[in-house]
Amino acid sequence: MEWIFQTAEELATALRAGEVTSAELTDEAIARIERDDKAVNAICVPDFDRARAAARGADRARARGEDRPLLGVPVTVKESYDIAGLPTTWGMPPHRDHLPAEDAVQVSRLRAAGAVVLGKTNVPVGLQDIQSFNELYGTTNNPWDHSRTSGGSSGGSAAALASGFGALSIGSDIAGSLRTPHISAVSTHTSRPSGWRRPVAWSRRPRRRCRSTSTSPSSARWRAVPATSRCCSTSWPDRTR
Repeated sequence: MEWIFQTAEELATALRAGEVTSAELTDEAIARIERDDKAVNAICVPDFDRARAAARGADRARARGEDRPLLGVPVTVKESYDIAGLPTTWGMPPHRDHLPAEDAVQVSRLRAAGAVVLGKTNVPVGLQDIQSFNELYGTTNNPWDHSRTSGGSSGGSAAALASGFGALSIGSDIAGSLRTPHISAVSTHTSRPSGWRRPVAWSRRPRRRCRSTSTSPSSARWRAVPATSRCCSTSWPDRTR
């Protein structure tokens, strides 16, 4: 059975019933990432060795009779959340060497619930765009149409879910960073209501830098070039390629 598009609840139920092991789920997710993510580019920082070790540990814990809400379920985490030993950059090249010594609270809680963390998902620079591109990790593409964006700023997480790269993914949202990727990239592979249509895939918009009265690079701001037609149907030039 192919497990990759089952919900986290379904996977947890199957794990409790002994229908599948965490090691099997983790290997299946990793195999799919290795096969498909070259085109999607959702997983910017893989952590496969530790994920496989965590999966084996989850299986041993279950064999001892332990049970936790996400014990053995493979997940991914948005790049902006700290994972000990992995870079946290927010897509900013000056922070390429920043390696946190401990997990963010959200990641700690995932691990405490038994989740198996596969790696980190891509983001735009500073989490401030409705696409997911940065100079460190490149562009995350829409899983439905690789010429279009997966949205932002949680675009890597949305693309990972839509591609079957784990059953859950941590994102974050202030001004649409979860909602825009949901519209753009998340495929609903569960039951579809009558009249359901695939979510729109937003085209990438070119961006240009506005001049600032300050000479500080941090004071420069980005704004979108105005669209001349609906962005969900127009093919825009892509500055990221």
